[in-house]
Amino acid sequence: MKIISSINEKGGTGKTTSVLGICSKLKQEGKKVLLIDLDYQMNLTGSILEDINSSSIYDMITGEAHVSDCIQEGEGVHIIPGDVRMRNLDKAMDEE
Repeated sequence: MKIISSINEKGGTGKTTSVLGICSKLKQEGKKVLLIDLDYQMNLTGSILEDINSSSIYDMITGEAHVSDCIQEGEGVHIIPGDVRMRNLDKAMDEE
């Protein structure tokens, strides 16, 4: 198993585009891919899924859901969808 991360706090740096390109190549090679969208803007999630019908990364991080409850399949890959609530995750974690 390999882990590839695309991280940059600044917007517009090509993170989503790069991830989708890498994902496409890995799919062509017959690899299994799990994408995890940590961005509250959810552009990666929106590129893969039409509808979110599971719990999200927010639910997993806050302990409201198990990882297996969050994984969805779309476009031939698996994804743990992002969530707009990630924007305030630090505040939610401070309240606990």
